[in-house]
Amino acid sequence: MDYELGLQEATDLQKKTRIMVSHDTSLRLVLPKNYRMGYTFRYEPKEAGITHEIMIQRTLRFWGL
Repeated sequence: MDYELGLQEATDLQKKTRIMVSHDTSLRLVLPKNYRMGYTFRYEPKEAGITHEIMIQRTLRFWGL
């Protein structure tokens, strides 16, 4: 599991300053038969806001090529 907290200072043209906070949390699992699964939750104060991502990965190895 990973967690990242981002703090950024934002100043507009009127010299108003504010702190923008973003969060990024990831959880990865190793499953049987070389499968991996991951889930990411991300919050950003601008643009997309809250996003979710699910990933499933399978690794194949070829020997002797």
